[in-house]
Amino acid sequence: MSTTTFQTPSEEVLYWKTMALSWEKELADTRLTLDDFQTSSRELEEELERELHILEEQNKKLSTQNQSLVHELDELTQKHQASCLSSGQSIYSLQKELENLREEYDLSQRKAVNLEMDNEELESFKRAAHSSILDMEKKYNEAREWKERYEQESRKRGQMREEIQRLKDELQDLENELRVVRSHSPISPALSPTPFNFPPTPTPCKRSAQDSEAPGTHSPSLSPTPPSPVPTARRLSEYRRKGGSSVSTLQEIMERVKTLENRLISCRTRVKPFLPNSHTNPTKARTPALPPAEAGEMLTQPGVW
Repeated sequence: MSTTTFQTPSEEVLYWKTMALSWEKELADTRLTLDDFQTSSRELEEELERELHILEEQNKKLSTQNQSLVHELDELTQKHQASCLSSGQSIYSLQKELENLREEYDLSQRKAVNLEMDNEELESFKRAAHSSILDMEKKYNEAREWKERYEQESRKRGQMREEIQRLKDELQDLENELRVVRSHSPISPALSPTPFNFPPTPTPCKRSAQDSEAPGTHSPSLSPTPPSPVPTARRLSEYRRKGGSSVSTLQEIMERVKTLENRLISCRTRVKPFLPNSHTNPTKARTPALPPAEAGEMLTQPGVW
């Protein structure tokens, strides 16, 4: 600070008085300013205290919220860890299940291929079974037809047996009556009865040619003639009682015997398909042949042939 020089002490006193007044004035201004500052500072302090109190309360609230949030964060962290663990386990189980499903899918694909192959085999088996069923139905129908024909032929054979037996009986009666007539009347050589000229029994070769035809394909000319009345012993005795000569009676007997021969020939022609024949084709002649014993008994009786 620069020193001021005074010429007189009054100047110095005036100077210092002036300075003191200015300093007092400045002090008063400063006091006013200080008072204003103190007032404003007190107001500001009060306001700051109020704000601080509010902030403290907010801080308490925020700290409480923070603690609750931290606690919630801990819970959420635990839950997240648990969910991660469970999700990991579920993911592992799902992956394992996915692998199992893939294996099952592959297995199902292989099974589907095998089933398709089995289905094709079953379809081929079905077609074969259907064709075999058709064949069996055809054979069954053929068997039914054969059975019907066999039953018809069996009935015809029974009728033929009855007719043959009846003819045998009638022929036996005629032979007995002829022996009776021969014993009671002399017969000249010219009127001697001719032996029965039956056709010879066919050999196996001839039989095979004859049996190759179906039983129902014989000529109508070979069908048996309608039965004609055959004389019995009673009729011959009536002839003798009526006075007929023995020669005419014998001639009538011979005519009737010839008629009987023709009937026996026709009957033999009808019986031929039923005779046993080893050369006959079984597919062509379906009707079973008569046993050899029955055929021999029916056709080679000593008193008939």
